[in-house]
Amino acid sequence: MPAGPGHDETRTIARSDDPDAIQRLRAEVTGTLAATEGGWVGTSGRGDLATVATAYDPSWELVGPGTSPERSFGWATSFAGATGDVQIRFGDQFPRTLAMWLLAAVWAVALWVTRKPVRR
Repeated sequence: MPAGPGHDETRTIARSDDPDAIQRLRAEVTGTLAATEGGWVGTSGRGDLATVATAYDPSWELVGPGTSPERSFGWATSFAGATGDVQIRFGDQFPRTLAMWLLAAVWAVALWVTRKPVRR
């Protein structure tokens, strides 16, 4: 989005969690990011604000020179300064993957311990 009053208004609306403010957001789509493994990629169009419909987590990162993620619409994730080619990815995937494997191992052990013995 070009700089100016419309740009500032869009940023203010995106940072808000007030439904009355959010409904004032105009339906102008300047660019769409395509989903990839672990994030999104695409061109920002004329804008410099990227908002993704995923729960806010500070581990999301804008690849390249960018800013830290901000909370958007009260729950989503957005990045200011997203110009040109944009790539957004999740930076802490390894700890999440490790946690899921550990949880699976705990469930396997719990199911093994609580199994019923078979009478023969």
